[in-house]
Amino acid sequence: LTGGGDTRLLLACILLLQQQNPEMESRTRNNFLDPIVFQTHSKQRTDWYIARYLARTNQLRHRRIHPLSTTTNRRHILRDRNETLLSNLHDQTPLRRKQNPIMHIFQRDKQCTAQVEYTLHGRFGTEFLGCLCFYKSPMDIRSMKELKEFRPKASAWFEAVFGSSLSSRRGDIRNPMDTLYDRMQQLERDRIAFDDAQRNDESIVQTNNDVATFDVSYALQLQLYTRSTLSDIYKGLRGGSWFSIPAAQFTRNAITPFLDNRLLQWMLCRVSTRQKEEPYELYGQLYRSGVVLEGLLGVPSNNKLLCRASGIPHAIKNPEATALPHFPSFVRKGNDKRFQSNSRINAQKALEEVFHPIFWKGAISIITKAPVIMDPKSIVEDSRPEVQALLDHLDGDAEVVCRLSGRLQSFLLWYERRFIVMTSW
Repeated sequence: LTGGGDTRLLLACILLLQQQNPEMESRTRNNFLDPIVFQTHSKQRTDWYIARYLARTNQLRHRRIHPLSTTTNRRHILRDRNETLLSNLHDQTPLRRKQNPIMHIFQRDKQCTAQVEYTLHGRFGTEFLGCLCFYKSPMDIRSMKELKEFRPKASAWFEAVFGSSLSSRRGDIRNPMDTLYDRMQQLERDRIAFDDAQRNDESIVQTNNDVATFDVSYALQLQLYTRSTLSDIYKGLRGGSWFSIPAAQFTRNAITPFLDNRLLQWMLCRVSTRQKEEPYELYGQLYRSGVVLEGLLGVPSNNKLLCRASGIPHAIKNPEATALPHFPSFVRKGNDKRFQSNSRINAQKALEEVFHPIFWKGAISIITKAPVIMDPKSIVEDSRPEVQALLDHLDGDAEVVCRLSGRLQSFLLWYERRFIVMTSW
């Protein structure tokens, strides 16, 4: 539960469901609201204040959780506890608790029903129902023509990162542009099948103002968000963004209605292209349609665009402290390899061999000094030979150097957390 629009929509649906089923309230509240615990990350104070008010007003069970350690403002501790902070970042992500198989054996005789905790989350609601996916997407691709125009540039980046000839030691690495082509062609086939089904279905009555259309460009963005790692969205893991945890990892642990690819794909067929190009127009209509109860519309939100579209009072966010970058442990300054396990060193070496040596050395050098928001000007002025070599390697485009180096940093943080066993030193 936050001060934004996505979690409030979920809360509104829960309260509306309760209102439409009075028999749930006529019994004890245990049957409906009591098992539900609303939780709020405390990093943004305005989120916490608004969520706490919503919880008290609607008599919700509410608790505060800390996605990052409370010592984040103590820089001298950050150096030593960087990995602990990143661990907290992942561990505080909503997880579905698995049942212990041994306990299941004992419970079988007692005829006990296994209880599993699930988390309902508003992840990506703003991007999809708020129609911001094009603006927040790593690739603002809206047609096959744009994809073809983007291909030479993206393929050049791919070659700069991995090398022109991907040898067997680099494994089976496919140019992602080939995958995007495959997806776009499949979506075009889906559009044709959808249009044929519309024409052949006599039960569908269409008017000029309400024609269902399969939006290929929007469907592609849905798949980019729900199928990709998105390791660098919203400053990425290097900026401490829990939001950038891979969607595949997230969805297997939480109920996220905004990540239901097929549902959104069909639901948005009746939303015009113009509505999808106007940020939050669709969301504003949804809020004013009666789904959101009047009591929730009067509580301020810190989402400025939603407030403009829905008429909700606007709450100004408290300024956040400047984020300090997270570094993969094996590129962090002062990291002594003598205290690392052989398996960890070998894993790092194998990973390094996947990348082009010029890209790897230059990007790692940039990562060790760069802030969360990298400055292209500082890259140009950086006199270190490996950085200048990378700049030449990417045709002198400092913005691309920043983008790809930042992606590598976020990827390494995710890879280290996902595949390399943590050791203490």
